[in-house]
Amino acid sequence: KFNHHIQMDGWDITGAKAIGIQLNGAIKCDGLEMIKFKRSNNNAAGNAQVRIERAHSSARRTFAIRGHDTTSSLTDLLYALTYSSGGDAVAYTGRIDSDNHIATKKYVDDNAGGSGGSGKPPQYVGRAFQHIATGSETDGHFSFSGNWNGNASGELVFAKVDDHGGQAYPPDDYAFPTKQYMTFYKADSTHKVARIFEFTRIMLSGGKFVIKDAQPVHKGNDFNIGGDYDVVCGPLW
Repeated sequence: KFNHHIQMDGWDITGAKAIGIQLNGAIKCDGLEMIKFKRSNNNAAGNAQVRIERAHSSARRTFAIRGHDTTSSLTDLLYALTYSSGGDAVAYTGRIDSDNHIATKKYVDDNAGGSGGSGKPPQYVGRAFQHIATGSETDGHFSFSGNWNGNASGELVFAKVDDHGGQAYPPDDYAFPTKQYMTFYKADSTHKVARIFEFTRIMLSGGKFVIKDAQPVHKGNDFNIGGDYDVVCGPLW
């Protein structure tokens, strides 16, 4: 039984069957506590049985799990990183193609809650429209009076009949008591999010379905509008 420190001078400890650490003991490196151990008695923050301590400064990686990326290069697949303000984060750079893989913010933005690996959103209702110039919204078309790639509000105008022949029945004029949201998905096989709009008023005007003061609130990674049809998911369809 020792009652003083042991200095190994760079030598390994090998062949140990187990290492017993006292309560609230720690593994240190360069004088800093890296991992702490305790008997957890509740689920409060800081009371885990094994606790990896935060890196000693900002712009550091606290811990990392190594693995191969999609090019078979060895890298940090999962790691915690520190920031000087606004909170720290955990990042993941590995593959995402199975039900149990971790999904990142970019993956969600690109696929909008896809199921079955197709990227098709679960709230998809088959309302397909093609973008067209304002005032030309014949069946299967929609327009936006503002800048599609900008942040200013404008009017979204839809034909009452979508590209699949589906019929919408908007009220003559209605103001919602709370904010509503409409999401545009690319109508190709990816169904990536293009834009999300926030609004509170709809109306029927000139036989067309009009979203008044539609405010862009999110821009997906595939937001540029083009010739492809965009799938529209909204609270009224």
